[in-house]
Amino acid sequence: WFRTDDEGHFIWPGFGDNMRVLMWILDRCEGKADAVETPIGYEPKPEDINIEGLNIDLDTLKGLLDVDKNLWKEDAAGIEEFYQKFGDKLPKELKAELEGAYGVRVYILPFDVRDRKLAAASLESLPEEWKAIDVLVNNAGLVIGVDKEFEGNLDEWDIMIDTNIRGLLAMTRLVVPGMVERGRGHIINIGSIAGDAAYPGGSVYCATKAAVKALSDGLRIDLVDTPLRVTNIKPGMVETNFTVVRYRGDKEAADNFYKGIRPLTGDDIAETVYFAASAPAHIQIAEVLLMPTYQATGTISYKKKPE
Repeated sequence: WFRTDDEGHFIWPGFGDNMRVLMWILDRCEGKADAVETPIGYEPKPEDINIEGLNIDLDTLKGLLDVDKNLWKEDAAGIEEFYQKFGDKLPKELKAELEGAYGVRVYILPFDVRDRKLAAASLESLPEEWKAIDVLVNNAGLVIGVDKEFEGNLDEWDIMIDTNIRGLLAMTRLVVPGMVERGRGHIINIGSIAGDAAYPGGSVYCATKAAVKALSDGLRIDLVDTPLRVTNIKPGMVETNFTVVRYRGDKEAADNFYKGIRPLTGDDIAETVYFAASAPAHIQIAEVLLMPTYQATGTISYKKKPE
């Protein structure tokens, strides 16, 4: 029912699961008799639930669900996207690691960017000292499946479009006005080499990333009379949980995709984001296309064969 990787790290429920699963665990662990039903029609026995075995504590779980539960959509996609960005690190662990390593303060605010009401409420809930956002990185994005366009899953397309386009638009609309008012800010959108040209089995994803390019270019034009900057980062092959989601949880297929080539990593993309954000104020890095050395386009790469 719950999945773990080869090292026993807890993996969040997949896209077909429901936010109510997590709520159910929390309610049951708190001994509530009116706990909501699981969305899959199966109620694990109390001995099946081991919070310690899942590497998650009740406080963390409460933090993830400390929002108006009625605002959550009926799936776990938002939590899944949040988890993808942090690998096997839960929010509290990541916060402690970043603060300890870099001497900075970190404020964790997980929410589903596809839900405009929830996004607005979450941003409004920020402490006053955190509300003046200087850099917005629109990083939430995903692709599910490698189906041909005439064979794809409409529900999966909705998740991709709502996350990759509508979520980006919502965050931009909610955050950028404050930047304009303060006269400073930087919007960094994570696009993709897929936005430059379509490839087999990825037409909808490619279309969403083409939209990210158009939205980045359009926003840059709209902000031309302000000191705000807009950057579109377009990665090629990057080895993250992104590809596992593409193959609907098939990690073996995801690993095989990278065999024979050294792909980029999440750290490589983060370094590029930092590079763009730390450029002098008079320099606007409009677009960065980066890919592994042995990749030439979205569809052409050289992979060494096993000896």
